[in-house]
Amino acid sequence: MKITGTVAGGEKTTIMLLKRDVSSSVVVDSAEIDASGQFKFKVDVETPSFYMLQIMKKSPVTLLLTPGEKVEFNANVKTFDRSYKVVGSTGSSQVQDIYIRLIALKDQVDSLSEKSKELIGNQEALLGIYSKIDSLVLAHKEYSISFMQNNVNSIATVFALYQQVADDVFLFGTMDDIVYYRMVASSLKAFYPELQLTKAVIADYEDLNKKQKNYKVNQLIASAESNLPDIELPNINGDTVRLSSFKGKVIILDFWSAVGPNSLMDNKEMFDIYNEFKGKGLVVYQVSVDEDGKAWASAIKNAGINWVAVRSQNGPNTLAVRVYNVQKVPSNYIIGKNYDIVGKDLYGANLRKKLKAILG
Repeated sequence: MKITGTVAGGEKTTIMLLKRDVSSSVVVDSAEIDASGQFKFKVDVETPSFYMLQIMKKSPVTLLLTPGEKVEFNANVKTFDRSYKVVGSTGSSQVQDIYIRLIALKDQVDSLSEKSKELIGNQEALLGIYSKIDSLVLAHKEYSISFMQNNVNSIATVFALYQQVADDVFLFGTMDDIVYYRMVASSLKAFYPELQLTKAVIADYEDLNKKQKNYKVNQLIASAESNLPDIELPNINGDTVRLSSFKGKVIILDFWSAVGPNSLMDNKEMFDIYNEFKGKGLVVYQVSVDEDGKAWASAIKNAGINWVAVRSQNGPNTLAVRVYNVQKVPSNYIIGKNYDIVGKDLYGANLRKKLKAILG
């Protein structure tokens, strides 16, 4: 198949064509862009595959090439990956649609994140910023889900499935997203059973499925004994506080992040619930998963948190996170007066209902 193109402003520079495999990319060809800004490649494409065009230090442009296509590519060297035109490749156009939307999302999130730095200490304003970020990410995720559902016979669904909204932060990265891995894996198995890419996606799905089956929450709730795994961590003053020291009381064991928008919104609600029930024996034991101790301490002081707040220097790798199988934050367990688990991930009206049933 042939790829011809023009890169305005890229005259006399080298453009590379890379093939993207399961976990790496390799250069398959390179060419010098001529004085008129034109280049061309001829490559053997036996099965639908991901390729990338890259020039200088610009982010690469991903193409999804199919045997027999004649692809035309046009871009400007200054806006190489952000504003390009590709003709003659349906898969590449589909990838471009998702990619341009992802870039726009990242730009908006980066802008809002920068703005949030100016609002440290203004809890209401920060919550507004984080709520906006959540809404933007959710809207893009919903679009991506619709795309995958409407293009089940296209390998472009793989590109949509593995999007990263930040470094190592996947758009589809929670246990709840396993349904989309199953959908894409099933489609690839039906349409492209021999591709290495298909085998890789299926392996990822099977790995997630295994983790989900091993998910310990229901087992922990069902078989909770009087001696739950203890947590022993320092508070903001450096004093060690043990979870087991509150046996006999009703405890909300809460896992959170001082820089997570969902956690901040959860904390706003927690203030009302804590003030309503603390006189009846409620204790909040809140474990931070933050790596940045200064951000955690600042959040506690700025928000005026007056319940038990502890943190390990290991952040998200603290033993408590693994022992209680925390998959996301915020996340909580409700521990009854008998020091047994009586609820999991309850918020708002559901949390109040549970606490009223226990504490009256």
